[in-house]
Amino acid sequence: VIDKSNGYRWESAVPLQDVETDGNELWTASSQSIFHLTYTDPHLPALETQETNFALEQPKMTTTSLENGISVRYELPRLKISFDMSFQLKGNALEVTVPGQSIQEGEDNWLMSVAPLPFFGAASDHDQGYAVYPDGPGALSYFKTNHPNYLNPYRASVYGADTITFNFFGREQNAMLPIFGLKVGDNSFMGIITQGE
Repeated sequence: VIDKSNGYRWESAVPLQDVETDGNELWTASSQSIFHLTYTDPHLPALETQETNFALEQPKMTTTSLENGISVRYELPRLKISFDMSFQLKGNALEVTVPGQSIQEGEDNWLMSVAPLPFFGAASDHDQGYAVYPDGPGALSYFKTNHPNYLNPYRASVYGADTITFNFFGREQNAMLPIFGLKVGDNSFMGIITQGE
């Protein structure tokens, strides 16, 4: 996405030269992916979740033009899962949606979550700025070169508790604000979560 006011370009993937090569394969592939997803085999007794992404699955894609945008149908043959993701420019914003009615699942794999553009706007260690998270009333995480080791990414329920995951992440509260964002140098964006299931 190019900001027409100043020409700044927001990328949806981390430039390859900035990717940490000592990370795990899933994380490295996710940094180059248009989506990251979580799925489960409903036949397992504990609904154990697994993760994958666009780069690892190499889905079949079909596109349809939309007013000021495009809809992409992703078909993941190995998982027998498919869904649409639409990208539309609306005013001075990019709207990304995954219509619930577009999701199709096989009997052996159920889709648990889709994270569109998981690395949108990712910054390097040399950038100045911060990320905004919907933790409580909102939290800032400033960029730094010394990275703590996190076992899990930030996750929180926005529109109510996600009982299917049995609250594995230890979060008792919903996010107070359905927003997230990033400031890189003099450029920033804010994402607003408008709906979800």
